[in-house]
Amino acid sequence: MRKNVGLPLLIGVSLLGIVLSFVVYDGGGASTLYFGVMPGLPFICISVFAGALSNNATKGAVIGATAGALMVSVLCYGVLYYEAITYSGGGANIGLGLLLLPLPIYYVLFIWLGWALGGRSNHSR
Repeated sequence: MRKNVGLPLLIGVSLLGIVLSFVVYDGGGASTLYFGVMPGLPFICISVFAGALSNNATKGAVIGATAGALMVSVLCYGVLYYEAITYSGGGANIGLGLLLLPLPIYYVLFIWLGWALGGRSNHSR
């Protein structure tokens, strides 16, 4: 028998996204979409999607999708902040812009992968 996703898990995933958006967004001249909305939106989408599929969504699938989204957030924004702290060269770092440009595709790919792999785990049954 499959375990249905509980409301506390969905609220926790949404709060993780909101907190992550506040942590990443600095309010400066940075893009509001990529630094204010993008870090937290995937987590809220996971909660809404899992809530809409409450009969088919499992705890393992939600945890796997959350882990995939968190991995993308930590890696992409971690590299960005590390580069901002240690960059001593002149001009813009075009590679970082090219890293963040397809960020929505990274999120969709890793959320889908986490959902598929997490749904097959022992937490799902």
